[in-house]
Amino acid sequence: MIENYASVLEPHICKELISSFENNVAYHERFDNVNMKFTQLNLTQHGLNTDLQRVVYNKVVMVAALYREQQQHLPEVHALEEFRIKKYNPKDDLFDWHVDVVDRETAKRFLAIQFYLNTVEEGGRTCFKFTTIAPIEGNVLCFPPNFMFPHCGQRTSSEPKYILTTYLHYE
Repeated sequence: MIENYASVLEPHICKELISSFENNVAYHERFDNVNMKFTQLNLTQHGLNTDLQRVVYNKVVMVAALYREQQQHLPEVHALEEFRIKKYNPKDDLFDWHVDVVDRETAKRFLAIQFYLNTVEEGGRTCFKFTTIAPIEGNVLCFPPNFMFPHCGQRTSSEPKYILTTYLHYE
């Protein structure tokens, strides 16, 4: 139920999304506590790069269809969560072990979708109990965000890691 699809986002789209992150510092949110350290930009909330968001939306629809072929009991998609770009700086930033469904508000999530916007040579892997996924530009990781799939984002050693995340929601 953990799927990693290769080369879903084209390299130029990944680069445009990273540029959008770097060029919109005024909208950055910093998360900095013992369990998570990263900077985030909510593209949807701030109405940024709507053309790029449309491209990502179409890729999400495509990936959901691929995932549905493999997991036949996947619910119908009724909504998407906002598109958020996260940047993890080398040597310091991470997201420790967690799950993405933790309360009534997040219980509407049934599939996590995480696009890797750049390749990280050392570290930066997304770790699950029995597997790890390397961050490779253009790849997309899909998994159920519930208690059965705790995961973490490792620190990177040399370069930042950029991801774009969203969730598929129940009705």
